[in-house]
Amino acid sequence: MGKLRKTLSIGVVMMFLTSFPIFAHDFSFGVKLFGLSIHPSGAPNYRLFPWKLDPKGIVVFNPGVTLNFEYFVWRDIISIKVVQGLYGDCAMQFAGFSHLGFRVCFLKIARFSMNVGIGPTFLYKRSWYKLPNYDPSSESYKGGTKGEDWQHLFY
Repeated sequence: MGKLRKTLSIGVVMMFLTSFPIFAHDFSFGVKLFGLSIHPSGAPNYRLFPWKLDPKGIVVFNPGVTLNFEYFVWRDIISIKVVQGLYGDCAMQFAGFSHLGFRVCFLKIARFSMNVGIGPTFLYKRSWYKLPNYDPSSESYKGGTKGEDWQHLFY
């Protein structure tokens, strides 16, 4: 679990979110642009990060987009959400994730709301084992040996 905590990147929403109701406020579709990963204790493979914003790879620019689909089960409070994300990982290789989860709105003031959600997420990326000087000591993804093209992780 310690390795996972060190290598876990925190996605930060950078640009915008566009959502609009489709059918009587039961459905919502959104597009998000994002692009920062944060490695609080630094990243052992920071030398592989072409767009790091500091010398140790604590903050890394990695642009991406998510497509979000949400179905409201009960009014605008309980929903099921599906998210598909595609982005360039810290080494600027293709990566993505798929998420299905339940969400509950626990605070709503005018147009502002705070939601909490839970659900499984499947992450995948091009194998870093093929990168020169890659150090797999803190790797939490499965697969991706030198003979494989992809690595994956299921939360």
